[in-house]
Amino acid sequence: MKHLKSMVALVMALLMLAPANVFASSHREAPITALDRTADVTDWYAFVSYDHPDRVTMILNVDPFLEPSNGPNYFPFDPNVLYEMKIDNNQDGIEDVTFQFRFTTEIRQPGLFTGLVGGIAGIPPITALAGPGSEGLSLRQTYTVTMVKGGKSTLLSEGRTLYAVPSNVGPRTMPDYQSLFNQGIHQLPNNVRVFAGTVDDPFFIDLGAAFDSLNFRMGVGGVLPASEDADDAHNYAPDAVAGFNVNSIVLEVPITTLTVDGKIHPAGDKQAVIGTYGSTSRHEITVRSSTCTWTCSRISAKQMMRVWSKCARSSILLVLKWLAAARTGQLKSPSDRITEARSTGESRSSSLTPGRSLSSIVIRARVALRFYARFTT
Repeated sequence: MKHLKSMVALVMALLMLAPANVFASSHREAPITALDRTADVTDWYAFVSYDHPDRVTMILNVDPFLEPSNGPNYFPFDPNVLYEMKIDNNQDGIEDVTFQFRFTTEIRQPGLFTGLVGGIAGIPPITALAGPGSEGLSLRQTYTVTMVKGGKSTLLSEGRTLYAVPSNVGPRTMPDYQSLFNQGIHQLPNNVRVFAGTVDDPFFIDLGAAFDSLNFRMGVGGVLPASEDADDAHNYAPDAVAGFNVNSIVLEVPITTLTVDGKIHPAGDKQAVIGTYGSTSRHEITVRSSTCTWTCSRISAKQMMRVWSKCARSSILLVLKWLAAARTGQLKSPSDRITEARSTGESRSSSLTPGRSLSSIVIRARVALRFYARFTT
């Protein structure tokens, strides 16, 4: 037993010393991702379906440590994030099949004081995701599922409206939450099923002890004695994520959709092996003004932070300088100066001297945007 404990401690220490890009998931420990909660992948699961051995189930969990009672808007998926499940079926480390999930948020009743309400003020309890019984779903999300395979994109959810399942607010608002949950399981063509919603975090870890320099409480954790290990009715180790939710996307697809030759192979066959992972990404940058919007291509969160740190500083300083000049009354109105910039094409000097018009700032902003595009190609 002493030798086993030493081996466990050694393995855990090696894992903690491993480079960050080795890990496939996190509960906020990745420094950059911790700043972008809704794009944080907490865990990834992939396995042969228990009830359908000819299919694979993949689960992408995001947005960690969601306190279930934290209203009024709770925890919808982020419409600005592209959620993806990726499959490599020829062992080259490059995805061959990708499933993409995009969410849309609608506020159906802007006058309501909360995103989810029912059984009060004449609003019926929430018993459905659409139609009668859904009146209290002021904040409601729908999503699409797209498969990218062989360079071709196929909208798997075409002709269907897929609803995400909201948080379980409570018995007055949602008297039969299990029914709502079941309504969120959508059957798509070709034996594909999908679910998206807020669920209890299934991960299990003594998180406090793990980050207390591996100070695990061996009296209740570590290697369980046989009597406790055989007891499936009680937990004997602390679970730091118990009582917290995550947002979960679950996809079940036939094995033949994922294998390199579209066939089912014996477990020992090389072609039966697939590599899978989940990812999130955002638009590289979006710049909005009163007249137009620029949006560049999607990149990963890590790439976004790298590009931001290298390139965006000049644009941020540009805006700060403009705000300083505007406060002192040294600039004309934005609408006048934008019109002036378009018609005259004034100086592109990099300095903002007192009294300089906004036209040069507009021109510099456009140059900065073109630089962003060149930087990422």
